[in-house]
Amino acid sequence: VVTDCYGSEVTWDVTDPNGNILTQGGPYNDVAGGETHTKDVCLQAGCYDFTINDSYGDGMYGSQWNSCSVDGSYSITDANGNVLGSTIAANADYGNQEVNNFCVISNLTYDIGITQILNPSGPTCSASVTGELELFNYGSQAITSLDLIYDYGAGAQTYTYNGNIAPGTSETVMLPAATLSGGAATLTVTASNPNGNVDQNPSNDSQNQDFYVYDTYTNLPFTEDFESNSFATNDWYLTNGDNDITWEIVSVVGTTPGSNAAKIDFYNYSNGGERDGFQTPPLDLSSQTNIQMTFEHAFRRYDQQSRDSLALLVSTDCGQTFTHIGSYAEDGSGTFATAYTSTVPFVPTAADWCMGSVGANCFTIDLNAFAGIAGVIIRFESVNNGIAGNNLFIDNINITGSQVSAPPTASFTPSATSVCVGQSIQFNNTSTGVVSQSQWDFGDGNSSSNASPSHQYTAAGTYNVTLTASNIAGNDTYSQTVTVNALPTVSATSPYPEVCSVDGSFSLTGTPSG
Repeated sequence: VVTDCYGSEVTWDVTDPNGNILTQGGPYNDVAGGETHTKDVCLQAGCYDFTINDSYGDGMYGSQWNSCSVDGSYSITDANGNVLGSTIAANADYGNQEVNNFCVISNLTYDIGITQILNPSGPTCSASVTGELELFNYGSQAITSLDLIYDYGAGAQTYTYNGNIAPGTSETVMLPAATLSGGAATLTVTASNPNGNVDQNPSNDSQNQDFYVYDTYTNLPFTEDFESNSFATNDWYLTNGDNDITWEIVSVVGTTPGSNAAKIDFYNYSNGGERDGFQTPPLDLSSQTNIQMTFEHAFRRYDQQSRDSLALLVSTDCGQTFTHIGSYAEDGSGTFATAYTSTVPFVPTAADWCMGSVGANCFTIDLNAFAGIAGVIIRFESVNNGIAGNNLFIDNINITGSQVSAPPTASFTPSATSVCVGQSIQFNNTSTGVVSQSQWDFGDGNSSSNASPSHQYTAAGTYNVTLTASNIAGNDTYSQTVTVNALPTVSATSPYPEVCSVDGSFSLTGTPSG
């Protein structure tokens, strides 16, 4: 590691695929012109992450400042001098952090390893699960066959791979699908018998991946008071990216019913930028309207510089992506805290909750934007600022709605009702009520199930566009015509059949048609 002038800001570590830190370095001294630091590490054949951090947030891009004239850099080399990884960001301007994955090759003939299980990972909303993993050939011999012993939790099975994995390369392999019951599960995979031989380095042969199967959707009302003392009771799924402090259920006072709440220990959690979440199972909102969520919270800042916060996010694709719907932090005016600032670890009393007289009231969240959708996931996510913080508690989460009793009223507005061939029309869905599904017929043999699609006609004519909006109570149809005109043509005539370049000017006569 070659630092810029600000070595005190730089730390780094090397972790294995399970997140275990194998070696680390920094912070270093602040030195004009930078310093070079070298560390020798013995690693088994395998793939690792080199993570370099900068506490100021400007990477090692020292030359951007008048007081420094050098930029930092880093490199990872093996015993033979081969570069396995080096600085990715230009000028080492990687902000707070850069992660560089590198692989160490062995000198063995047969050494096949599983670098990671790609799928399943996290929650899945289908009982049918297909394992996907990455194999890496660390040995010197190309691998054309091997056995993969895999177990989704119902007993070990063997899948034989046939292909060609050259030395120092990887390949993604799909396992046979399995149908699983809902709940927590673990996929375990072991690679063996490369080309019919014994693997000479069994240390990298196995990987396991925890995941969660949701085979049904949960109906409203959804209520959580944490009195079961387990997140598993209501099928909550926890996210803990750094495998460190995360949400837990603890005994507290001040809430009804019971004496338990969810807690994130910001007081002892110093990893800035870390986000830890607990999220609902997929909720069935397809037949619901007037949906809202309420919850109780208790929070106290450590001091006036503390910036820990709570984020609320929603997913409509089984947790693959999330939309941010709200953030809550204390700015000194009672926006989130429910008790006065203190450097003592916060344990709420009955008066320290959002129902009390200090600070923020309890929050009510409007979720009606997701009415008509099945499989909605809501995540409570703590955001660790990294500055000294204090504890946050959540309790009595209630998500309610009203059963849809009437079909929607279909309606739409086109961006234009008369266009030329080849021009697009945007159809804006203005239907009212709860719309679970939209089905469009553009009148030219084409259709769409998007909420507000665009369409381009390829032939002139008058077309009847129909939208059918539906929900569990029924459907409604609305139609409107659009006119598509042929492209106009222009013919031009000249008074002279031939002219010379030195002749004077003359006029052309154009006649449009169409």
